[in-house]
Amino acid sequence: MGYKNNRNKIRKMKKNLLIAALFLAFTIAAKAQIGFGFVGGNDIYQRYTNPEDGSESRSAGNAILNLHFGPKIWVGGQTFSVSVETYANWGSTALSLKDYKGMGAAAFPLMAKLNFGGNSGFNSELTSGWSIGGGYQISKTELYGLNEFSAQEGFVRDFYPVMIGEISYGYGISGFVTEVFARYGWNTETHATTLNVGVSYNLNIIGLKKLVRKLEKFDN
Repeated sequence: MGYKNNRNKIRKMKKNLLIAALFLAFTIAAKAQIGFGFVGGNDIYQRYTNPEDGSESRSAGNAILNLHFGPKIWVGGQTFSVSVETYANWGSTALSLKDYKGMGAAAFPLMAKLNFGGNSGFNSELTSGWSIGGGYQISKTELYGLNEFSAQEGFVRDFYPVMIGEISYGYGISGFVTEVFARYGWNTETHATTLNVGVSYNLNIIGLKKLVRKLEKFDN
C-alpha cells in the first residue's frame, strides 16, 4: 500500500509540475515579443579538421577573410530572449599550410541561443549582454584551387557534420546587437572538429522599427 501511495504522490507531483510549466510557458509567450532579422559578420579566425581518412593533414584554417550571413528569429523581452539562426560562412582563403591540396572553406551552422541583457535584441537602452547556445553544423574544406596532383587524383572533400556550442558577449540596443563569439564543433565518431572565432552584427527589424518610432515621438 505504501508503495502505491508513493507512486500516486509522484504522479500527482509530476502532473502539477507539468501544469505549472505549461502555465509559465504560456505566460511568457503571451508577453513575449517576436522579432525577425539577419545576422552577419566576419570570422577573425577559423579552423576545420576533417574526419579521419588516413591523410597526413586533415585541417585547414584561415584568418580575417571569412564572411557569414543569414536569417535570425528572436522571441522574448528586454532582458532575455530565445533565438534561432542559420547562415552561410565562407572562408575565402582557407588552406592547409602543412599539406596544401586546395583553398576555401564553407560552413552552415544551425543554432538555438539563450540571450541575456543587451544581446536580447529587444532592449530599449544600450547595454552589455551575453549569449550561449548550440546546435549542428556542416563544413567543407578545399572548395577550389586544387593543386595539380589533387586535381589529377580527383580529390574531393565532403561536407561533414559536427555538434556545436557557442558563447558570445556583446552590446545592443533595440534591434541592433554587436557581439564577439567563439564556436566549437566536434564529432566523437569521426574525430572531426571546427573552430570559429569572430564578430557578428545582429539586426532585429521589428525591434529597430520600435526604436525608430520611439525616436520620432521624442522629436515631436
